[in-house]
Amino acid sequence: MAEAVRDQAAASLSAARADGVRTVVLVLGCHAPLVALLAAAPWLVGKGVLTVGELAGATAAMTSGVEPALRATTGVLGSWGLQLGVVMQRLAESTQAFAQPTRLPEPPPITSRTQAVCDCTECT
Repeated sequence: MAEAVRDQAAASLSAARADGVRTVVLVLGCHAPLVALLAAAPWLVGKGVLTVGELAGATAAMTSGVEPALRATTGVLGSWGLQLGVVMQRLAESTQAFAQPTRLPEPPPITSRTQAVCDCTECT
């Protein structure tokens, strides 16, 4: 029972780590560029690099296009990674019995060619 509880706790920690990594990817890929764009907006509009409409369009594109796409990509890659991890673990468990080679017993010596082909009493 205690081993099952430890296994469940380890699985929960692994899931939490994966979710944390996914959150960091989303922040760096979606929110950080949006914050940078909005922070630079007064300078960009003031220097004439962007108009207010272009700034609104860029903001809308980042929030309605980039963020959902990155969120879906991290979700798909996360589920594939989980499936790959489970498959690799099951393969490791199932092949562990074959990890150490077993030595086969030596075959009995063959005294004549006919004995190698046939063990009947007519050939001997």
